[in-house]
Amino acid sequence: MMRLRQQMLTFIAIIMIVLFAAGLLLMQLTAHMVVVSQLGHFRQSLVMIFLMVGLLVSILGMVNVQRLSKQLQTIQEGTRRIALGDYKTTLAASGHDEISDLAQAINLLSNTLTHQKQEIDTQTAQYRTLMANAAHEMRTPLTTISGIVEGLQYDVIAEQDKLHAYAMIKNEADRLARLVKHTLDYGRLQQGQIRLQRQTFDVTPLINALIDQLSDKARLAKDHLIYEQAAPVIIHADQDYFIQILYNLVNNAIQFTANGTITIKTWREARQTLIRISDTGIGMTSAQVTKIWEPYYKADPTRIQNGETGLGLAIVRQLVQAHGGTISVHSVVGQGTIFAVTLPDLPENQ
Repeated sequence: MMRLRQQMLTFIAIIMIVLFAAGLLLMQLTAHMVVVSQLGHFRQSLVMIFLMVGLLVSILGMVNVQRLSKQLQTIQEGTRRIALGDYKTTLAASGHDEISDLAQAINLLSNTLTHQKQEIDTQTAQYRTLMANAAHEMRTPLTTISGIVEGLQYDVIAEQDKLHAYAMIKNEADRLARLVKHTLDYGRLQQGQIRLQRQTFDVTPLINALIDQLSDKARLAKDHLIYEQAAPVIIHADQDYFIQILYNLVNNAIQFTANGTITIKTWREARQTLIRISDTGIGMTSAQVTKIWEPYYKADPTRIQNGETGLGLAIVRQLVQAHGGTISVHSVVGQGTIFAVTLPDLPENQ
């Protein structure tokens, strides 16, 4: 308000100077009225001029006050509309005084609130879609478990089939647990609620342990798991999330490969770690490749083993991006798929 205060002081100073000059002139004329009687009429004219100047100054002051009052009322009405949720409200701010500065600040606040509301609306829509898809995916295991339990309850399942029924219940319960976990993980990733615990480690023992973990599944699909490594690969990343990235990619390759080979290759290049996972599976069309990062998308649901959730690749991309890395895919129908991951090191000063 400093500029407005200076303008008002300047305005008042001008008024005082005008009044003072008029007063001095009037006093001088009064002092000489005895010897210069001819100036009597002129003095009366000056008095009238003095009164008119005073009236004009008063009128200008009232007009200026009314203008400022109207501007403040406009700002008050605008802020009231913004407070009620009308964030598209825009105030006129063409001047160069404090009132215009205030209007510009309110417009900036309104724009910020508009963008924030749009972001909240987008996240809310994504959350609702996520929950709707999760609820849809949960129906299948719940229906299967309910049907088997009902069969056991009414003793309609043969004795020799009961062990298989119990195994199906466990598989579907595990599937449901994975679905809940993946949904929660994906939701946290979408909202940026994960914190990476970076550390320096060698990827070799982790990948060898992963191959051992998935060897039975690969054997059932008659797949061969191969790890190619030209030199030790030391990485700086979150170890748990790094394992999750590799697990999801290798597990996905096994699901879509039969009687084939899955190759894992890691190497270092220009302060970054590169990982390539290739398979000789069924491959994907270009249309399927563009959709694989979407939550719950399944390129070929008939090939999904053990009721996977359809969130694995969506989670992988989120985790890679959280590390500041990139992931790409190249696939040819009938020949196989290659996933390429790049994870950069932290800057040297961190």
